[in-house]
Amino acid sequence: MKKIKFLLGILTIAASTSLLSSCFSDPTFDEKPEVTLPSAETTYTITVKTNPADAKLTYNGKPVDKTFTTKENGELVVSADDSYVAQTINVVLGENKNIVLDVTLIKKPTSNTSVADAEASTSETEVNGNNNSSIVIPAGITQTNESVSDDAKFGISVYNVVAVTEEPKVTEDKVENDKPHDVLVAVCEPDGARFDEPVTISVAAQNAEGLSFECTNDKEGDPAESISVGQNTLSAKVDHFSNWTFSLMARVIKIEEQEEVLFDGDILIHAGSNAFNYTAKAGVSSNRNGIAETFLISQFGSKLTNVAKTGTLSSTGEGSARIRVIQTKKIITYKSGNTQFTATVYGAIRVDVLNVTYDTTGHSGGIGTN
Repeated sequence: MKKIKFLLGILTIAASTSLLSSCFSDPTFDEKPEVTLPSAETTYTITVKTNPADAKLTYNGKPVDKTFTTKENGELVVSADDSYVAQTINVVLGENKNIVLDVTLIKKPTSNTSVADAEASTSETEVNGNNNSSIVIPAGITQTNESVSDDAKFGISVYNVVAVTEEPKVTEDKVENDKPHDVLVAVCEPDGARFDEPVTISVAAQNAEGLSFECTNDKEGDPAESISVGQNTLSAKVDHFSNWTFSLMARVIKIEEQEEVLFDGDILIHAGSNAFNYTAKAGVSSNRNGIAETFLISQFGSKLTNVAKTGTLSSTGEGSARIRVIQTKKIITYKSGNTQFTATVYGAIRVDVLNVTYDTTGHSGGIGTN
C-alpha cells in the first residue's frame, strides 16, 4: 500500500463571519506524518465602529476603510461633516492583533446664550450641553478676550476619549506613580474666551466617587483652577475656554496572565488549504461600571467584543488533525484614589496541533463532531 505523507503548513488568519464547519472522526491511518506547527498572526487588524456610520477615516494621513491592517503605530483621525468635532486616536500596537475601536463623534456645541447675554445677566447663567454637561457662568462675569464677538454663543459638548495605548506595566504602590489617563473631553465654545473670574464646567461621570481625577486644557496643558468629584459628576473651575480633558489618575498594581481556549476539535484535511473557524476576543471587560469602565475602553478601544476568524492549514495529503486555538488574557488590577478595580484584556493567539493522522483508504470521511 502506498503511504501518503503530508505536512501541515503555516497558519494564516483572516476575518470571517461563517460558522464552524463540521468536524470529523479520525480516518484509518498508518503512521503520523511530520508536522510544522502553525505560526501566530503577523498582521494587526483594526476595526472601527463609528457614529455617524458614514464617518471618514485617515491613518497617518492616508484614507483607510473601516477595517484595515497595519504594521505601524500611528494616528487615526475620525471625522464627518463640519458640524461634528473631529477626533484623533493614538494607536500603539501591542500584542493583541485584533483591535476594535468604538468611536462616537459629537456635534459642535451650540446654545442660545451669547457672550453679551451672559455679561448682562444679573443672576447665574447655566448653559446645558450634550451628555449631561453644563457651563455655569457667575452673574456679572466679563469675557476679556477682545477677539471674541459679543454675538458668539457659549456651548459645551463632551466625548469619550479613544486611544490604544502602550501595554500596562506594574508600578510601585505610591501616589506619585499615578498617571493621568484621558477619559472625557469637554469642548467649550467660544474657543479662546477668557474670563475675569472662573466659570464652572461639569460633565457626567457615573460612579466616579472614590476615584482620582485631574483636568487640563489641550493647548498649553495648564490645569484647571480646581476640580471636584461627585458621585456621578466631575466639575472644574476654568478661566478660559478650549478643549478641557478630564483624566483618571491611576496606576497598575498587579497583572495576572491566563489563557482561554477558543477552539478545541478535529478538522478534516484535504490536499491543499483547509479552513477552520473560531471566535477571537478583543477589547476589555471590568468589574466596575461607569467612568472606570469608560477609562478602560479609552485604553483598549472598546468593550469586550467577539471577532469571527478563520484559520487555514495547508496539506499535501488527506487525513485529520486535532487542533486547539488558545488566546492569552491579562487580569489587570488598577488603583485610583482609594479604589481598586480590574480589567480583563485579551491578547495574542496561538494554535497547538495535538494529534495528526492520515488516511490510506481513499479518505472516506466520518461523522461530524465538535
